Parts: sequence; structure tokens; C-alpha cells
Amino acid sequence: MKTRQQSLWAVVLLVVLIAALAAPVLAPYQPLEGDPYQQFLSWRPDHWLGTDHLGRDVFSRVLWGARNSLLSAILATGLASLVGIVIGGIAGGVGGLLDRVLMRGVDVLLAFPALLLALLFVVVFGGGQWQAALAVGLALSVPLCRMVRASVLTVRSEPYLESARAIGAGPIWIIVRHIFPNIVGHVLSHLTVIFAWSLLNMAALDFLGVTGSISTVTWGRMIAEGRPFLRDAPSIALAPGFLLTLTVIAVTGIGDSWKKPSPR
Repeated sequence: MKTRQQSLWAVVLLVVLIAALAAPVLAPYQPLEGDPYQQFLSWRPDHWLGTDHLGRDVFSRVLWGARNSLLSAILATGLASLVGIVIGGIAGGVGGLLDRVLMRGVDVLLAFPALLLALLFVVVFGGGQWQAALAVGLALSVPLCRMVRASVLTVRSEPYLESARAIGAGPIWIIVRHIFPNIVGHVLSHLTVIFAWSLLNMAALDFLGVTGSISTVTWGRMIAEGRPFLRDAPSIALAPGFLLTLTVIAVTGIGDSWKKPSPR
């Protein structure tokens, strides 16, 4: 049953990714193309989700919003994984004074909520779409550092690592051959959560209007634009909100299959 659910979520996520990548082909209209005489249209064959307050096709904007939102989340997740795995792996693998110094810095950053920390980084790096993605990635790398360090410390206590050291295995060999393969499943599972939080945090920053240009279509910005018109044209906000929720659930559902790594 669990495998069937994970397969279903994988199909859902694949469909969303394909739709996002193929947005230039699948979208019947340009995302900024509007007609003031076609405001707030309901469903019709040439506008599957109607139009917004500027006469723009909601379906086309949802596809382009998926493209921009997912690319931003992928960039943020990639940066978070790079920083988190490197710092957490070094802290757990080396230990000693370096571990204490790195973790005290991580503890200070953990005192701030990820979204607040991302807002701080946006102020430092600027409010562009890609700068915001980097800010979210840095903010979400903080809990990942802790998780990677804890996983490394757990594996380091295994008896077979003492045997590897006894036969002369060096630190690099132990990390690459023994530690990393035994934490990769747990790390991948956590990265799905990081990706989901990247989507949500980027949507929150876009909703607040602190990222990118208004000409950049994202799910968060569409939700913000559609909020005043929920009574007249609910699809403007509900369509991107539904896809955002569905994507987050699909990603976290897939991550459940990676929670238990296979020992090597």
C-alpha cells in the first residue's frame, strides 16, 4: 500500500515537472499577455481556468509559475544540500574543537525561523528571484547541518569503523566508503523536506512581494494577486495554491521511501 502511494506521488510530481518544463509549449498564451476586455472570465474552451483582473490567462500563468517556482526551489535545495552536507559532514567527521565552533554558529542561526532568516539574507543579497532562492537555500541549510552531523556521529560509533581504522583506512576512505553510503538514505529523505520548505518559503517571499520583478510569474505572486478577487475569480489564487500544496505533499510522500538507509 505504501509503495502504491509513493508511486502515485511520483507520477503526480513527474506530471508537474513535465508541465513546468514544457510551459513554453503547453501554455496557450504568454503569461503577461492580457486583454482588458476579458477580465474575470470563467471557464471556457480558450481559457481553461478563466482570466484574471488584467485579462491574462490563468492556466498559462499557472504553468509559467510552476516553471519559475520549481526552478527557484531546486536552486535553493541544491545550495542547502551543498552547505549542509559539507559543514555537517566535516563537523561530525572531524569532531573536536572544529565541531564545537561550527555547531555553535549553527545553534545561533537555528534560533531564527527559516523564513525570517531568509528575509535577512534577502536584505543582504538583494531581492532578485535568484538571490532570494540563494537566501532560502542558506537559511534551510542550517537544520540540515545538524541532521548530517547527527547521522555521521551515529555511524561513527559503529564497531566496523573501528575495524576499518585498525587495518589502516584513512579518514577520507572511511567517510566515502563507510559513512556516506550509510547516511545517504536519511539525507535524501531530509532533502525532500528541504525542497518542500524551499517551495513554501519562496512562495511566502513572493507573496510578501520582496523578491524579483512583478513580471516574473510565480505561484506565490499569483496567490497574492488573486487574494483580493477570491469572490469574483477564485481560480486566480486557488489554482496556484492547489498546485503548490499538491507538489509539497507529493515531494514529502516520495521522501518517506528514503527514510531507512540500507547498511553497507
